[in-house]
Amino acid sequence: LTDAGYLDLIKEGDRIGEVKQYLDSYIKEVELAPVYSTNLNFNGEKVISIDPSMEIANIVVAGDMLYDNMSYKLGNQELRQGKIIFIESDFYRLKGQINWIKVVE
Repeated sequence: LTDAGYLDLIKEGDRIGEVKQYLDSYIKEVELAPVYSTNLNFNGEKVISIDPSMEIANIVVAGDMLYDNMSYKLGNQELRQGKIIFIESDFYRLKGQINWIKVVE
């Protein structure tokens, strides 16, 4: 969830890095979605509308992840469902939450 337009920098194929070093992972898929805002109008009725100043990105990261101490890692970050992580590339650094993990061998 961030300012509209900023997430346009995320592109499929972007290499992921950490502390100015590339990791063996990349952005596989990016889907931008609107953010909905719920407010009350002058009559006290609930109104749901799109917030034009914000957007959200659903990102799929693929690559070789280290399996250590009963969990997978992206660089130094532990990968668990619900965990907050940072995604960093040459043009952005984003904070996000892991919605799901799929292990492909």
